[in-house]
Amino acid sequence: MQAIRTVAGGGTFVSPAMSSRLVQRAVSGGTPRGSSPLESLSDRELQVLELLGRGFGTREIAEQLHISVKTVESYRARLKEKINLRSGAELVRFAVRWTESRGDR
Repeated sequence: MQAIRTVAGGGTFVSPAMSSRLVQRAVSGGTPRGSSPLESLSDRELQVLELLGRGFGTREIAEQLHISVKTVESYRARLKEKINLRSGAELVRFAVRWTESRGDR
């Protein structure tokens, strides 16, 4: 609700997690060396990664997040690039391991 009110009032809403990342990058002058590639992911990319890890397919993710299938495919491509994975299968395996390691299943 806060995001809707902020945007409706002409402001820009940034989630607390993203705000923290932006401040860290500003203070450090960019992404620190040796940091996890996950730290470079946007909130939406993390949502897509989590849903992949929970077993959702592209169409299901699109429906869940109220976005197009093509947009989900774009997020998947960016995730593979940012995490340095070669295939969709590698992305799904990574997402499942990541989701399980967080105890989100």
